Amino acid sequence: VNYLVSIMGRTSNAKERLMAAAIELIWEESYGAVTIDDICKRADVRKGSFYYFFPGKAELAAATIEDMWRTEWRPFLDHHLSPEKDPAQRFRDYFEAIVAGQTAM
Repeated sequence: VNYLVSIMGRTSNAKERLMAAAIELIWEESYGAVTIDDICKRADVRKGSFYYFFPGKAELAAATIEDMWRTEWRPFLDHHLSPEKDPAQRFRDYFEAIVAGQTAM
């Protein structure tokens, strides 16, 4: 998802960069180990811009998880667990996709 915000005639994707940086850093470290300063540095976004979009780290994490649900997880589940498929086929498709993803990682 591309969060472009027009600020005084300029276009910024700072919100998107913050969310991407948060995911990367939390994956590399842990939620507790990552600071707002770390996220801002990775995203190349000033701390004031962080607070323009999010009251704190918890709200950034929640927004990021919500975005991942909407753009990645839900479409994945809708595709592999479609009610149009036989129930046994749904589970086969789902688990085969999980194994393929884990193998790729």
